Amino acid sequence: MQLEHSDTRERQRRHIALAGVGEAGAAKLTAARIAVVGAGGLATPALTLLAGAEVGTITLFDFDTIERHNLSRQTLYREADIGGYKAERARDRLASAMPHGSIRPVLERLTAENAERLLADHDVVLDTTDHWPTRFVVADTCERLGVPLVWGSVVAFDGMCTVFAPGGAGIDALIDRDRMLSCPGRSGSVEGTFSPLCGQVGSAMAGETIKLLTGIGRPLIGRVQLWDTLGATIREMPLRAHPNTEGTEL
Repeated sequence: MQLEHSDTRERQRRHIALAGVGEAGAAKLTAARIAVVGAGGLATPALTLLAGAEVGTITLFDFDTIERHNLSRQTLYREADIGGYKAERARDRLASAMPHGSIRPVLERLTAENAERLLADHDVVLDTTDHWPTRFVVADTCERLGVPLVWGSVVAFDGMCTVFAPGGAGIDALIDRDRMLSCPGRSGSVEGTFSPLCGQVGSAMAGETIKLLTGIGRPLIGRVQLWDTLGATIREMPLRAHPNTEGTEL
């Protein structure tokens, strides 16, 4: 597999130089189709890096509009963007970073009725949302489709990132579904969000996506990475492929 465009080869020179990536790996990125659910604090750094890596096609699901309080952590957007749709503004902002690829905004919520149709034919899905019914719909749909799901979360000073992949632990190994749907846990809207942590976790999500698409390294399958920003620690916890009756506190 070879890159089609010489300017892409030049832009991706440092990726091509990486052991295990090469021109064939860069070509896999330009041919890839990924879906990103949410266009907020985690999606902003992930989208920026994936567009820079020239992932071929990105479908971006988000129907929210930009509010002023978003701007401190959702750094794709500007004061003049307030009131506009996040997915459309993200597409406009990133278009020049991927001249041979595309970002397709979808301004609707993923539901049990439409998720399989909308997420089919993607190589990797990223879930960056904070809406639990949607998160479980996306996770269940990816499991049925056999599509790897890169999953991240940030609340206050705490962050999480993992990969749910076919044959590995699923979301129920990490989160108590019944408790979360009946009484949602911690919330960034209540406890706040440390904006630099969004950059760290969103960047980690982009990294996991690139690893999955190129086949390099050891993705976070069966493991969850945990950030404690105030304590300046990052640790890892194993996930087992069976339901977690207690769930991870968020």
